[in-house]
Amino acid sequence: MSVEVAASFRDAGLLTSDHPDIIKASESNYKLVAEREGYSPEDIHQKVVCAWITKPMRLSLKEQGYVFYPFGRKLKWCWPPHTYLISEAARGLILVDGVWQQFVPRLKRNPELPKVLVGTPDEVVALAKDAGVRGRYLDYWRQERSSRVSAEIDERFSYGLID
Repeated sequence: MSVEVAASFRDAGLLTSDHPDIIKASESNYKLVAEREGYSPEDIHQKVVCAWITKPMRLSLKEQGYVFYPFGRKLKWCWPPHTYLISEAARGLILVDGVWQQFVPRLKRNPELPKVLVGTPDEVVALAKDAGVRGRYLDYWRQERSSRVSAEIDERFSYGLID
């Protein structure tokens, strides 16, 4: 039975920032959170609303057959922790961050940048760095811990999936 269940999940490693499933999940959730919080749906992806976006994004992706879990990382100099989604895939850990552009300097924000950042930790860090995100913020997405990371909240622990 567990083999059937595992086979029914879609591989998160196939997702990209412009994949139709990511677009579908993000557009509806941006609109939902923007209306509730009084923001514009056009720039909600640049706001500090990661906790509000992460949960509905996870549920939307789950409805489409993907398995993601919320993950948060607190850096020593910043509160609250930044939250995004993680999933294990055939090509490794996959991150989905719907509000990563809050870390892009305002003068470097550009409509050509993807609203949702999707990829392995190395891919996400490389894209964020190319977009102008400063080095200290890149530790939110790096797989290894650094001296700037003071706490991690991995909700897979809550589900009893890892010890």
